[in-house]
Amino acid sequence: MPSMRQVAVELMGKPHGPGDTEALEKLVKDKSSTVRGMALVALAKLGRAVDHDRFAERARNGTKGDQPAAIRALGQFADPRDLPLLTDLACELPLSVRWAVAEVLSRYPCQEAVGLLKGMAKGATCGVALDSLVRLPAELTVRVIRELLDDPNDNVRANLAPRLADWKHPNAGNLLRKLAADRDWAVRTGAASSLGEVGSAKDLPLLRRMCRDQDERVRTQAAWAVGGFRQEADTPLLKALIYDGCADVRTVAARRLIGTAARKDLVPWVDENATRLSFEALKEFDYHLYAPAWLRNAAALTDDDSSLALGIYRCRH
Repeated sequence: MPSMRQVAVELMGKPHGPGDTEALEKLVKDKSSTVRGMALVALAKLGRAVDHDRFAERARNGTKGDQPAAIRALGQFADPRDLPLLTDLACELPLSVRWAVAEVLSRYPCQEAVGLLKGMAKGATCGVALDSLVRLPAELTVRVIRELLDDPNDNVRANLAPRLADWKHPNAGNLLRKLAADRDWAVRTGAASSLGEVGSAKDLPLLRRMCRDQDERVRTQAAWAVGGFRQEADTPLLKALIYDGCADVRTVAARRLIGTAARKDLVPWVDENATRLSFEALKEFDYHLYAPAWLRNAAALTDDDSSLALGIYRCRH
């Protein structure tokens, strides 16, 4: 729960008068590094030129606790002249300093920032750097994105794949289809996630095939993506996945089937196949299709035992 001082900083994030600004100046000296950081960013949002140099100084020479907030405050100005400083800080410890640098670089639409993010994407700041990279204008990042997609490090490709759904480039779909056939399961899982978020119907055949992937994590994400299209034509596929060897796949298939198939068709099918359905599927169907009030709090359902679920199902019937 945030402290009263933190709440005060939030309220003063858009000052209405000089009194608020004065209060923020006092909070910059607060004993709590969290409050100091919030106050710095709130002041930076005012865009006062007089604050820029002191934020840069604090980012360069402040304590390790204050540096990340000072970097985020400096980033509010998005001044290209700060890029040399940010480049130096991108190599510093602790890791929180580098994370802050990677985060603010999304505000600098230039090739220097893109090059810096490319390097940071290959280290401990991979996820944050890629978040910023896909937010920059696509015409600036397309070459680097293509290079990272062919990076020999599986971790780089696995972190990039789920973020391509946010990359505003007309060729993003083609790149995702390439990643859907990657050798690494995490890359294929990320590609299935992004394809589902993009929601292009022309990717449905590919996602359906991915529901048969050898890795259960890929099948789970692909089943979730396919079900998100809510196409009744996918009802047979989702029904088949309810018998998958992986519990996560069975659960996702059951949840998505509830939103895809017509209830009048699904209830009789569940009743007919109850003795063959898994615990996970029975639990989902029981809750969403019938939803007796007592079942919502049934502690017994924490026991992963299909016979128990079937027993509950039969008692209700």
